[in-house]
Amino acid sequence: SSGINAEWPLRPGKIPLFTGEEVDIDLSHSDQDSPVIWLRVDPDMLWLSKTSIEMPDYMWQAMLLHERDVVYQHMAAEVLPNFPSQGTITTLSTVLLDEKCYYQVRIQALKSLATCISISGDPTVNEEVLISLYRKL
Repeated sequence: SSGINAEWPLRPGKIPLFTGEEVDIDLSHSDQDSPVIWLRVDPDMLWLSKTSIEMPDYMWQAMLLHERDVVYQHMAAEVLPNFPSQGTITTLSTVLLDEKCYYQVRIQALKSLATCISISGDPTVNEEVLISLYRKL
C-alpha cells in the first residue's frame, strides 16, 4: 500500500494518510505525475519472502519522516545512505532529534547520517552538522 489516501493531483497543505492522520509533506521534489508518496510491500508482514524496493530518495525520506510503522522507518533509515544529499542529511538529522521516534530508528538514523556525512564533500560543513547535532542532543 502507499502512504497516501487522497485524490491526485495533491493540493498544498495537509495530506491525509491511510491511518487517518494528516501531515504536511514537502512534495516539491516529487514526481508530479505520480500519486505515490512512498510504497510499502506486505504491510501486514504475512509473506515469508525477501523483498527489494527501489524508490527515489524523496520517497525514502517521506517514508522515514511520516510512516508510523517502525519496521519501515528503520528500512528507510538503512537505505538513505545510498542517496547522500543535503535532503537526506536533513531528514536523518530530523529523525535523530525527534524524541518521539523509536530509539532503534534513531540509532540507525545516526549510523546512516555518519555514512552520508563521510561520503559528502566539505569536511568543514560536515563537522558543523555533527557539532550542532551533538549540542542539541
